[in-house]
Amino acid sequence: MSGAAWSIPVIVASTAVPAHAAASGQKAITLAFNQATYTATGCASITGVTITATASSVRQAGISVSVSLPQGYSYSNGATTYSGVTDTNGVVTLPNIVTPGAGGQTVFTAIAASTATSSSANTSSQVQVTPNRVARVATNSTVGSTYSGVPSDALPQGGGYFLAQNGDLYYQNSKIATGVSSVSVYASPSDIFASYNTSSGAGARASGTTIVQTYSGAAGTSVGADYFLTSDGALTFRGTSLATNVTSAAGSYRDGHFTVDYIDAQNVRRTFYETTAQSATVTYPSQGFRPVTPLGSQYFLTSGGDLYFQNTKVASDVISGFTYCGWDWWQACAFNDTSGKGYIANNGSIVASFGPVPTSAMAVGSYYFLTPGGDLYYKGTRTATGVVSASGTERERADYVDYVDSNGVARYQQGGVDKGTFSVPAVSYATPLGGSYFLMGDGELWYQNTRISTQVRSAYTYATWDDWIAVSFVDAAGTGRRAQWNSVVDSYTGVPAGATSVGADYYLTSGGDLYYRGTKVTSNVTSAVGSWRDNHFTAMYMDNAGVLRFVQETTISASTTQFPVGSVSLGAGYVLTPSGDFYSGSTKKLTGIASGVGWIKSTWMPQANVVGKDGKVYYFDIDTATTRTTAFSNPQALVGGFVLSSGSLYLGDTLVTTNVRAAQGQQKDDATSSIVYTDGSLTYSSNANLASGKLTGINTRPIAVGGSYFLTPSGDLYYNGKKLASGICSAAGWIASTWSPQAIALALDGSVRRIDIDNATTLTVTAPGGTITRGGYVLTTAGALSLGNTAVTTGVATAQGTQKDDSYASIVFSDATVKGATNTTLSGTYTNVANRPVVVGCGFALTPTGSLYFDSTNVLDNITDAVGWAAAGSTPRASALGKDGKMRQVTWSNNAASTTTLSADFSGSRALGGGYSLTTAGALYYGDTQTTTGVSLAQGAQRTDGVASFVQIGC
Repeated sequence: MSGAAWSIPVIVASTAVPAHAAASGQKAITLAFNQATYTATGCASITGVTITATASSVRQAGISVSVSLPQGYSYSNGATTYSGVTDTNGVVTLPNIVTPGAGGQTVFTAIAASTATSSSANTSSQVQVTPNRVARVATNSTVGSTYSGVPSDALPQGGGYFLAQNGDLYYQNSKIATGVSSVSVYASPSDIFASYNTSSGAGARASGTTIVQTYSGAAGTSVGADYFLTSDGALTFRGTSLATNVTSAAGSYRDGHFTVDYIDAQNVRRTFYETTAQSATVTYPSQGFRPVTPLGSQYFLTSGGDLYFQNTKVASDVISGFTYCGWDWWQACAFNDTSGKGYIANNGSIVASFGPVPTSAMAVGSYYFLTPGGDLYYKGTRTATGVVSASGTERERADYVDYVDSNGVARYQQGGVDKGTFSVPAVSYATPLGGSYFLMGDGELWYQNTRISTQVRSAYTYATWDDWIAVSFVDAAGTGRRAQWNSVVDSYTGVPAGATSVGADYYLTSGGDLYYRGTKVTSNVTSAVGSWRDNHFTAMYMDNAGVLRFVQETTISASTTQFPVGSVSLGAGYVLTPSGDFYSGSTKKLTGIASGVGWIKSTWMPQANVVGKDGKVYYFDIDTATTRTTAFSNPQALVGGFVLSSGSLYLGDTLVTTNVRAAQGQQKDDATSSIVYTDGSLTYSSNANLASGKLTGINTRPIAVGGSYFLTPSGDLYYNGKKLASGICSAAGWIASTWSPQAIALALDGSVRRIDIDNATTLTVTAPGGTITRGGYVLTTAGALSLGNTAVTTGVATAQGTQKDDSYASIVFSDATVKGATNTTLSGTYTNVANRPVVVGCGFALTPTGSLYFDSTNVLDNITDAVGWAAAGSTPRASALGKDGKMRQVTWSNNAASTTTLSADFSGSRALGGGYSLTTAGALYYGDTQTTTGVSLAQGAQRTDGVASFVQIGC
């Protein structure tokens, strides 16, 4: 990398430094591996590893060197640690090192301990192990043979068939064809077939290792049963043209015929038996509005998996896409499809293909893909594990990716090789709100592992008669909301954007205006606490004259109590004066009090927790005080009777947990806390009982947002280790040219910052509650899109941008029309880009809104993924994954559908043919039975039995 803009820290592949400076009389030892990087395939051995010890460039004999291997690696004798002494040439040779089948990147480290004559030293070397992929076949849930003759990069097609990246088609261990560009597997009552074509347009059908039919004119992609569909919508059967303007098609052997179901541009589903059109058609009902996904650079992805560049379809069956710019490719898109391959398109033309890429993975740019389980792939090779977030781009004609690992370390790779780290804090600390709610600095509000809202500026928990755990909050746009448990139950506008939630739908501005929802109640308020009391939303507040007042919704009580000016309302009728006097109502209860907090345990029982200046803690039930017996150290009184004392959390005098950084309680009849540990991890308790485990859904690690920019959950934006801004809720980075990183950031107060390398400029445009995109585009909640401060258009639902020297946007309008933009100039409407129903096989079709149909019958709703096939070549069947993570298996028989819901959790999984499913964790299921694990790609087919082809990673 060149230029001052890219002063990124680089870790060289091998480093060798003395661990400590040599003391007087000691030699300063330096160690070095014989290779900077060791490579191997998983399950194989790394051989010939040596370490040389030198002092002042002179080789040193008799130096004791030890190497402990990373997890998953072992020496040939099974040990994980080896110690040896350098020979007369200063060299120690390690035994052969057995690598794990899963592969990945790691580091070998050698250490020489300090002796009386030599200093300690250490060195490290990179290790790159390609996963060991083996081709296998399963029948139902029984795993069969391993086919070692199938190349490791082959993609499973189902039914025992595999397609290698070079176009070789295999049935089990036998190569049956070469130059194959696409293949689809299906079943008849007597056999399992594979229909395929070559790049020259030759088509064929295979049964096992036998080619049973060949024909010409098979252009496009095989959709099964000898039918082929081109990217421009032309459907053929064995070289005979059948239809044009086809948006999706699926072939099967059904009803004694080679059959295809397809949907045309008018959303009409039609059927052919061989070349004979069937009279029965289905016109699907209005699908409702579900916009396509704008990817930037004028690319769009429909819910049916069609990728478009402007008005031209690029590919079908696409899972994800990510746009970026390069030296030669100004409008590039990395994407992957359901076949398990990855691609690069430029200006709408596919310029590269590679694989295999797991079908659970999402494109993150420039040949990089990330699975939900944290595996990062580059061109089909896994290059890192435990990755939290990643964003790839091209820089200086090389493929880079910024990513964050599971330890929160911000790193980057070049061409799939780890190159170094960025100085970004590894963890951000949440603000505990009580009631098992947490608020992150970037505005994310969480209830346990469920995200409630984003761009939240403040929140306050309390309890109601019916809902024990409630929270009031306000977002950047000034919309107030109330959530109970993990669901938002009410919202209202008119809350000043800078107001602070004080509980029970009350908000206090910095200028002293108190609001109930969107209605101003009064002014000159210095402190207030809201609660649910006597079946009403209420608040106790103190005005600037020291008068304590009570408000019920918007009605202020005539009853008031005078206190010294500067007194603070603690809530529930409790007051603390500047001199340290503590009051319950108008009655002084204690003196010498340093801090306190009040709440309503139920609608009639005020409670308080206060700390004396002498360190004693007092608990009040209405106006009766109990002195805690524990000798707390620097106690902090929390809601619900909790006390935080020098890292230890107590409920009263009962220890709840230790190593606590921050906590807050909440109570109605149970005390429910939110707990933040010193390592940033989160949990909660009910009374003194901790939850069974820590919360894993809330990210406390930084996020890679592109262009070497990272956003922490605390709302801090970093570039190349330099903190640029705080209070940021979202950011996007990109490369404007190969040497100029850019970013745009949206703050919680609605202001927008445009960043060139590390120089930030605040724009005049504001977008409270809005969104920002790559390329510098800003979208307000009202649907106004601008490029920086310059207006582009209005009525926008979603948009995404990309920039090299020009900005290119993909825009979806609120009326579902689609356009592109170059800088601020709009294109015409892309009429071909639309979400339409998709045939998924054997008479089944899935609408964009998630309705699964068989012919004209609505079978299921709320479906995210489905695949159909003909069991035994005649009975239509389908697997359908619901939004609830449950897999349904549907059988159509006697003009009716019967549905079975499987018991396993298939959230995020993919439905495969033949009754198989593949989870994001790599577990292959047949129905509800787990077949095996460690699977990266799979596909199934069914005749009388389910037969799956799959690729397994391991030894």
